[in-house]
Amino acid sequence: MPVVAAAVAPASPLLLPGIVRPARQLAARLATAAAQVGAEIYARSPDAVVLVFAAEDDTAGFCLYHGTQLSYRFASYGDLVTEGSFNGAVAFTHRFKEANETGFPLPLVSGRELPGAAASALLALGPTVRALPVCPLQGPGLAALSDLSTIGGLLGEYVAATSSRVAVVAAGSLARESPARSGEADVLDQQVRRALAEQSVELCQNLSGELRRRSGERLVAPLTVVLRALQSVNLQLQVTAYERVAGTGLLTAYLAVR
Repeated sequence: MPVVAAAVAPASPLLLPGIVRPARQLAARLATAAAQVGAEIYARSPDAVVLVFAAEDDTAGFCLYHGTQLSYRFASYGDLVTEGSFNGAVAFTHRFKEANETGFPLPLVSGRELPGAAASALLALGPTVRALPVCPLQGPGLAALSDLSTIGGLLGEYVAATSSRVAVVAAGSLARESPARSGEADVLDQQVRRALAEQSVELCQNLSGELRRRSGERLVAPLTVVLRALQSVNLQLQVTAYERVAGTGLLTAYLAVR
């Protein structure tokens, strides 16, 4: 079975090591759970980690970040200390791109820093996962449901056919609270958590697009892609943690392959 693990990773500057301690303490319990998820992934000895995340810019298209080293830094988040690079799963990423040239072309992005959402999620999973080769797949946060279904199906076909051991991770954040729309954030977060618990692509797709847009969430699209890709894989939700940190919902989870 090429897929050896699946997970959800939180993307938040509050999880960065260079953020001041009082702010980081708000997310301490979630950070502990995310590191546990990372340890579970590492224990399955994947050859590559496919990290699916949403662009902050809704006009951005689908693409694959590519390179032997994928650099990151967080000065724009107020963290002037944390910077470095991850190992890119170069051959794996190339093969995935080539497998989809006729059906859903995925441009390769080289020579650019990994976006903060992707990098912060990988860092949240702990030092063991940081050492694994990564294939970052970016998509629009409010991508069309048909595109999410298509790319998820193609990813599922590819990982099922490859000889590599693969972990697939959805990265992002949930709704941001707004005084003008009290309660909406909790409604969206509860629906997403239910979709994860039931491993239901349909529940993700049934979420109101307008509610998602207003909430500022950046997890539904990556989670939809991952659940669609792994529809034929027997998964069991084993670790999950949710916190609303500084007004934003954050979720981490580990799904074991049975």
